[in-house]
Amino acid sequence: TRPVSDSELAGLLGSIMPRIDALISQAIDNVRSDGKLSMAEALALVPEIRNIVSLVVGEFLPQIKGSSAYDLVSLVLAVLVQQYVSPRLPAVLRPYLTAQAIRSAINGLQWAYDNWVKPRLKK
Repeated sequence: TRPVSDSELAGLLGSIMPRIDALISQAIDNVRSDGKLSMAEALALVPEIRNIVSLVVGEFLPQIKGSSAYDLVSLVLAVLVQQYVSPRLPAVLRPYLTAQAIRSAINGLQWAYDNWVKPRLKK
């Protein structure tokens, strides 16, 4: 596979964002119908949002693989958490949900998957 240019990526993201948008809105409604989230609820949603983004990227953008796909999922996840989760948090908690915190959460999820889940799947 070849790297995707910025303009191609923008077009691809435009094609998948409505699907991601609908699924994330539903996930948030499933947690709290009033749209407000505690920090614990927001953090619990991060893996679900990551799974949604991964699923949609894999389904609609199969040409993006490997580290490029991981970077794309990380980027989209960071934007979506800032867009959907952060505004629903109490104002005092919003500053803690930074792009770096989201990236750390993604890396932690990846580490947990690689070290705990993946080895069990091989059994």
